[in-house]
Amino acid sequence: MPRQVNNISKLITLRLTLALVMLCALSAASFAQVTATFKNYNGAVLQTVKVKRGTAPKYTGATPTRAADAQYTYTFKGWSPTVGVITQNTTFTAQFTATVRKYTITFKNGDGSTLQSSSVEYGATPSCSSTPTKAATAQYTYTFKAWSPAIAKVTGAATYTPTFNQTVRSYAIKFVDGDGKTVQSSTLQYGATPSYTGSTRLLQPNTLTHSRRGVLQ
Repeated sequence: MPRQVNNISKLITLRLTLALVMLCALSAASFAQVTATFKNYNGAVLQTVKVKRGTAPKYTGATPTRAADAQYTYTFKGWSPTVGVITQNTTFTAQFTATVRKYTITFKNGDGSTLQSSSVEYGATPSCSSTPTKAATAQYTYTFKAWSPAIAKVTGAATYTPTFNQTVRSYAIKFVDGDGKTVQSSTLQYGATPSYTGSTRLLQPNTLTHSRRGVLQ
């Protein structure tokens, strides 16, 4: 009988010991710490936080940023993975929303004034809704030819200047006699020298004159 009691006592002691070990292990696990690492998009460490296993870390640093490039500006939108309860060391990486940049595109008129100015997205091909003009001179009239430089997809602010084809102007030239009667008429380009090629036999001396519309030099 005493031997049986002794065995029972040992068994109880063993079970109590195992229960105590398990309790200690669970207690240690519940108080164990894990590390949350917050990184920027490029891998730069922004903050490291130690928290109790099974709890959620909190980022308390400055809002992550990402420098704009030629095509995009960036706005912070959150972390990947989403911050929540962690049970092991975890890395969270900043995520950004990209917005296509816009640039000012200017089209000039023939006199150097601004014909059109607008904001156009990176990568889009700009266009001008109006045809540029250039005022005629005594010598030339002008018609639009092309833009300089040639229109290209937007990669930054740009200004386009028109180029023109020029046409020499022509003028009506008349020769009249002393009575005001037209004896010869023709159209000549600017810069040409008019000449009378008709007969002068029926005309009184010094009675032939010519008139012109426009200026010939």
